[in-house]
Amino acid sequence: MHLATLISLADASPESFRRDLARQIEVWAKDDSARDIQVWCRAIYEVLAGQIDGVRTKGYGTSALAQLRIGTRVDWRRAFAMRLWFGIPADGEIKDAVNEYWMACQQDPSIPKPLPWYSTQSGASDIYDGLFQLLRLYSGTGLNRTLDFALNPYNFSPAITDVRIPWHLHLILSQLKGEASFEDSFGGKGKVISDTGERLTLSYINQLENLGLWQWSIFVALHLWRENARKGVITDILARNISSITNETEDKALISKLVDQWKIPTEWILEAKVSYFHDSHSHADF
Repeated sequence: MHLATLISLADASPESFRRDLARQIEVWAKDDSARDIQVWCRAIYEVLAGQIDGVRTKGYGTSALAQLRIGTRVDWRRAFAMRLWFGIPADGEIKDAVNEYWMACQQDPSIPKPLPWYSTQSGASDIYDGLFQLLRLYSGTGLNRTLDFALNPYNFSPAITDVRIPWHLHLILSQLKGEASFEDSFGGKGKVISDTGERLTLSYINQLENLGLWQWSIFVALHLWRENARKGVITDILARNISSITNETEDKALISKLVDQWKIPTEWILEAKVSYFHDSHSHADF
């Protein structure tokens, strides 16, 4: 059968299809005809047969995939995708592919590990590419179902202070009731609080303010669960940055955004202004 025909049949093919291809590989090994077939052709047969990890057939020697050193030619996403599309049964689940790929990583050093994009070698044992951590979280194959490992900033960036992606993912995933949360989460009835989540929000607030995006840091502060903390953080940000508002037009635009759009109480803005003027006059007197 032509190779192109086999490839076209690979999508959603029955298990018997893979068994037939595996038997063909065995026939080539027994009659010693494998050496006469181009290695890339045999490699495609191995992939279609689900022999992703280079099954060593008696008399066949090293698999074609091993000869081509596929592990050094693909990244972890492609290594995982090969197992997702060809390594598990057609009716298999994502968690089966995640398990198979993770086991292969433990057993074969040539399999590309799911390292973060900025890393070229293994570091901390719990630091992996954020995409892989989300796959483990979704499939339930991680150490637990919490967000603590999945949203580690090092999974997404070499800077521990860069929490942009973890915060936005936390905002989304924490809405999946019973599916994902931080280990220290508590509460119920639509109000689940996590100290880890609050610290993550505070980190993002600081990051945005340090970048000069102080108005957006106020928006992020609105996601703090504790009202006292929310009020204190917002008034502090306003007091520190209100001097950058230089005219009445900017002041009206800011108040419109804070009060009309973000529903921040006017009293909080007035308190921030009082605090700013008090501090500025105290420094002037000193």
